[in-house]
Amino acid sequence: MLVRIDENRMIAVHELIDDEGDEYCCAVPIRFEVCGTCRGKGSHSLHIGAITADEWSRDWCDEDRARYLSGGYDKQCGDCGGRRVQPVIDESRLTADQMEDVERINEEAEADWEADQMAAAERRFGC
Repeated sequence: MLVRIDENRMIAVHELIDDEGDEYCCAVPIRFEVCGTCRGKGSHSLHIGAITADEWSRDWCDEDRARYLSGGYDKQCGDCGGRRVQPVIDESRLTADQMEDVERINEEAEADWEADQMAAAERRFGC
């Protein structure tokens, strides 16, 4: 689990569980990349959904179209919080010990993703 990002030291501190089941903290080097969701804009209109050409011409007046195109319907990006960048692990600066920790971080992230997918599927079926 990510505990904190230290931008001064350019590290991410994670809490992990070792093979014996004990918790420990590790620090891994990070760098910042342009956010893939908002593409560095800090906001986006992805919450609106797709607008077909038919809807655009039939349901949207000129004023609404101009507002949409100028970003008037955009909301702050939920992935980067409007910062336009996101921290990622800088694999070029990892030590051997940190590589093992990153494997655990990735395994934990994959398990979390799978659990989220299972929960979403259960919600779709009314569970």
